[in-house]
Amino acid sequence: MELRSSNIISFKTRELQSLLILVLSLAIAFTASASSQGIDFSFQTFDNDSIRFQGDASISGNLIQLTKASQSTGWAMYHEPMRLWDKATGNMADFTTNFTFIINSQEKSKFGDGLTFFLVPEGSQIPINSSGRYLALVNPNRNPSISSTSFVAVEFDTYSNNYSGVVDPNCSQVAHVGIDLNNLTSAVFNCVDWFKDKIMSGGRINATIMYNSSMQNLSIVMIDADATGTDINSSAIYNIVNMAKYLPEWVNFGFSAATGTNFELHTLEAWEFRSNVQVAGKKSKLWLWATLGSGSFILLVLVLAFAWFRHCSKRRGT
Repeated sequence: MELRSSNIISFKTRELQSLLILVLSLAIAFTASASSQGIDFSFQTFDNDSIRFQGDASISGNLIQLTKASQSTGWAMYHEPMRLWDKATGNMADFTTNFTFIINSQEKSKFGDGLTFFLVPEGSQIPINSSGRYLALVNPNRNPSISSTSFVAVEFDTYSNNYSGVVDPNCSQVAHVGIDLNNLTSAVFNCVDWFKDKIMSGGRINATIMYNSSMQNLSIVMIDADATGTDINSSAIYNIVNMAKYLPEWVNFGFSAATGTNFELHTLEAWEFRSNVQVAGKKSKLWLWATLGSGSFILLVLVLAFAWFRHCSKRRGT
């Protein structure tokens, strides 16, 4: 009988140990994954399940064509929205995106109008009458005070405009990179003289956009992707941007492009994106459950240790 009792206790102990190990592992994984919310992807090719298109944008082969050659607009967005900030705490997301694109005028010296990486309120639609200088982001008759039409964008602008609402810098080679805050007159910009040759030859550009939420720093670096050696063309800008001032908690993000009467094609070859935002309200509740679970776990360990101690004592006593 004693041997049978010993086998029963040993069996239950092993079961409980295995169960507790499983529960603890799940609790650790659950707590770690719940401490933040974010998006992480890397596309070397594209498909219709991952990307949502509006306007003339579409997949051509394994690449994204954002526009037709002229009088065209297009959007290509990731299929899920991103949490840009947490209303309960004010925490904002950090994000980094890398992408390779081509703007190709097919050797024409006059071209337009450009491409952007943008963030807009969730559910936004491509504006009507937004071809040409409006870069598929702005209806010329819009009311900029209406939050549903707000945006933050990085523009790779290929045409110099000087109109009400769209005033571009006077760059010697026209093309420039700029940060747009609910306005196509860039808050900051950098003339990119080497960009024109890339457009005429259909060369590739690598771009990295980073947002550091603690510093509210939005930074952009663009590099000649076809260059070799140490003398590589590059340009960079940055600006301090409080994203919550311009955009709601949840946003869609992706690329826009537009052409007017001039000719150019906009192609996206590859795209990587990573974001992370601390959601303290949900995190605190999860930590409550994790704490309670940890307390229960410790209690069970103590009970098992006491039971095992009594079992061993009985065996020594026989």
